[in-house]
Amino acid sequence: MLSSDGTWISISSVYEGGWAGSAYSWTGGFPVAGGTGNYLDSGGSSGTYTVVLVTTSSTNYATHGAYVTAMGGGDDAAHSCVGMPIVAQS
Repeated sequence: MLSSDGTWISISSVYEGGWAGSAYSWTGGFPVAGGTGNYLDSGGSSGTYTVVLVTTSSTNYATHGAYVTAMGGGDDAAHSCVGMPIVAQS
């Protein structure tokens, strides 16, 4: 989940089958721009790790429709995420 200010990604997972007969879960997160992330698992292990932002890019398309039109339409352009909102519109 992306934080409301768009700077942090949080991840939570549960291994439903368990680990060696025990339930297992993992939570953690990291900064979108890279930096120090953290984690905690249900076994009590916790720690930090480094996330490196390798590349980022942006476009000048106002909307997904503008991108699809500029690409001449078609399935590849329509299924691309370019121009789609990062957060759901309410």
